[in-house]
Amino acid sequence: MVDLASPLLGGFQDTLEAAFGSEWGWVAGHVIVLSLAALSVLMIRNRDHIMTQSGFGKSDMADAAVLLALTGVQYVIYTGSMDFPASTSLVLGIIGALSLRWMVLVLE
Repeated sequence: MVDLASPLLGGFQDTLEAAFGSEWGWVAGHVIVLSLAALSVLMIRNRDHIMTQSGFGKSDMADAAVLLALTGVQYVIYTGSMDFPASTSLVLGIIGALSLRWMVLVLE
């Protein structure tokens, strides 16, 4: 059997296999991967409807993308350079990105 879920899900796939056994864990992992792929395709195909009907504009999406990028950069710095644990780095990255956003909006 081809195992596409392990590289994508990482340790979560190992947890699924430990919980459900190797065969059902393989099935559960691949169902999760296929579901995420199908949802991504639906989201891409309906992106115009989502953008016009959701109430979020391009500026909101750009703001979210910048927040995710800042969080990612800070996460890499904290884990790579400072050897912080992953969860602590993620929390610090989120707090730092939101704090920077707040400062930019207030000083604007």
